[in-house]
Amino acid sequence: MLARTLVPLLVLAAFTSHARAEALFDAKSTFAVVTGVLEWKDRGLSPFSKEKRKDQELFDKLAALGVPAAQRTLLLDEAASASAIEAALTQAVARAPAGSTLLFYYAGHGLKDDEGRIVFASSEIRVGQLDRTGLHLARLPKLLSGFRGRRVILLADCCYSGGLIAVAAELSRRGLQALALTSAEAANLSTSNWTYTQTLIDALAGRALLDRDDSGTLTLGELAAEVEEGMRYREAQRSGFAAHDLPETLTVARAIPEKERLDPGHGDYERRDWVTVSHDGKPRVARIIGGSDPRHKAAPRLFIELFDYATRTQTWIDRAQAEPLTLRTWPVGSLLRVRWGPNVYDAKVLRVDDGFMYITYPGWDARWDEWITAARVVAEGGEPAAERVKVEWNGRWYDATVKGKDGNKWCISYVGYGPEWDECVGRKRIRFGSD
Repeated sequence: MLARTLVPLLVLAAFTSHARAEALFDAKSTFAVVTGVLEWKDRGLSPFSKEKRKDQELFDKLAALGVPAAQRTLLLDEAASASAIEAALTQAVARAPAGSTLLFYYAGHGLKDDEGRIVFASSEIRVGQLDRTGLHLARLPKLLSGFRGRRVILLADCCYSGGLIAVAAELSRRGLQALALTSAEAANLSTSNWTYTQTLIDALAGRALLDRDDSGTLTLGELAAEVEEGMRYREAQRSGFAAHDLPETLTVARAIPEKERLDPGHGDYERRDWVTVSHDGKPRVARIIGGSDPRHKAAPRLFIELFDYATRTQTWIDRAQAEPLTLRTWPVGSLLRVRWGPNVYDAKVLRVDDGFMYITYPGWDARWDEWITAARVVAEGGEPAAERVKVEWNGRWYDATVKGKDGNKWCISYVGYGPEWDECVGRKRIRFGSD
């Protein structure tokens, strides 16, 4: 896994008086560009509900914490074109003085082009024209190269958002304290729920649940653990983050005491544990917030929290209704049937790590390799899919699958064409995924 060093988030300078640990940064010297795209003209991209949108809420939280209006830019939906986002970042870079912090946040769709490069879906993006219409992460280091401040914070809530980790590494090589915290890794899809962004907002608000040692100070280390677990258990995906020259002891916020301190559950469950419960007739992932006093005559109960898209629900359940939450994995080399979008594909397990499996889709380019959990597995077993290749015919290259070999030639079938087009071709006319 990526090294866990931490989540750079906004904290008021006043918090530094509460603890000796250094605060991450001061609101007054922060320049923030917050972007969110939930609908697109290209029908190939599915829209998201705008109900209780968290990108706007995150922006409002930054304002409440004291980031000056002149140093905050919000670009939502149609306003978040690639040129507008780049212009906002360019302006922030030009205006930010020495010692300042630049924060960039994006929510929407993340895509990969034919070369496997990651692109954030700006409002005017066209799936068939990513080079000209999207926000390419590879352009960000150059775009931010003139930044005279001290720290750059990169946040994103979308598929493949972990591509920002490479951007942070490049900025670090240029002498900046650069951090990236994302809802997914670079080889990971992301759900449409607001779990990740809600965690950022909770951290800025000083929610006591994130203060894992109940010290009264929420640190970057504690926030990192919260993001990792929230995405792992609620969304079945790996979050991505990396930090350069920033310790885990940096203060994010002062924890706000809860109005009612709940007694922790007893036995196998404790406050902050993740469990599976039956809710509205189906299994759901829940977080234990607290529990009833086990000495009480009534049956012990747990106070749990559920999260639906953007809505938090808290309720009491009998302790017997909760079951431990585990992540099943299959051994390296296992053949699986895996759901990707509305379709199901053959897959092979390449690596296993802490409840996740890194898989490849036989016959497909390695750029589609990704981390998944058992939640995406439809079935196990089966035969590997035919290897997918490109074959030249009359000067053009076509998708094809390999059926076998005949001496020094590969016998192929063209994807989408009948068996009358099948043929055996030499090495000059065939391209493999490794070529």
